[in-house]
Amino acid sequence: RGCVDGDGCISIEKYGKNKQNKRIRISLCSASERFIIQFKKYCESIIPNIKTNINKHKNTYIFGLNGNKAENLIEILYKDCETALDRKYYLANKIIKREY
Repeated sequence: RGCVDGDGCISIEKYGKNKQNKRIRISLCSASERFIIQFKKYCESIIPNIKTNINKHKNTYIFGLNGNKAENLIEILYKDCETALDRKYYLANKIIKREY
């Protein structure tokens, strides 16, 4: 969870006509490809049947999940946690409680 707090992003994206639909997203970026690969493997070990990619943008590697898989990962990382970055914990808690 600490790496997501530091170099990650949790968001509720609005999309579609009139932006009425919402999609949950969690992502992590790093200059270290090896680190992102390890995080991807960790996610694949705790969430069944996820298919993910690592994207490269300039010198940064990005791993991300959308939708239900993102919600699952957020719940695993943030539910009942005692230490987290306040703004990410607040958003994660809204997602866990389905208050979005």
